[in-house]
Amino acid sequence: MVRFADFADSLGLVTGTHYARFIASDGHYVDEDMETLRHPQVLLAWMMNGAALPPRHGAPLRLVIPFRYGN
Repeated sequence: MVRFADFADSLGLVTGTHYARFIASDGHYVDEDMETLRHPQVLLAWMMNGAALPPRHGAPLRLVIPFRYGN
């Protein structure tokens, strides 16, 4: 797992970016504001219980926002 803020910083996001859109393999999408995404508890996960994340849990990569109800 990695904090989303660290990932975003490594990409060098454009200053003034307010939102990010995440699109799932089934076409479902969500837009999140950068203030929420940069919270220290927001993570990107690719493993669960020591194994690769299974498709039913969002493989290959899942955005985890623990203080918000997820889909």
